[in-house]
Amino acid sequence: MLQQAVYWQMIPYNPASRIRPPKSKKPNINFYDDAQTIALIKALEGEELKFRVIILLTIFTGSRRGEVLGLEWQDIDFKNSSLTVRQASQYVSA
Repeated sequence: MLQQAVYWQMIPYNPASRIRPPKSKKPNINFYDDAQTIALIKALEGEELKFRVIILLTIFTGSRRGEVLGLEWQDIDFKNSSLTVRQASQYVSA
C-alpha cells in the first residue's frame, strides 16, 4: 500500500523499504537412526494394526504425521502399488 501511495505521489518515498525482515531460525530436525528405526518396528509387533500402519507409512514413505493422517481410500492405488499424498492443495506421489 505504501508503494502505491508513492506511485500516486501521496508520499515522497516508501518508509518501509529500508526495513530488514528478521532472520528465521533453522528448525531443529530430529530423526531416528537405523538402530532406533529397527527397534521401533520391533516394538510395533504387539500393537494394534492402525498404529502399525501409521508408523510404518511414516517410516517408509517419509511422510509427515499430518500427511499420513489426511490419507483417504481414494489416495491408495492398489493396482499400481502407489500412494498419493496431498500437500497444500497439491498432489505429491510417494
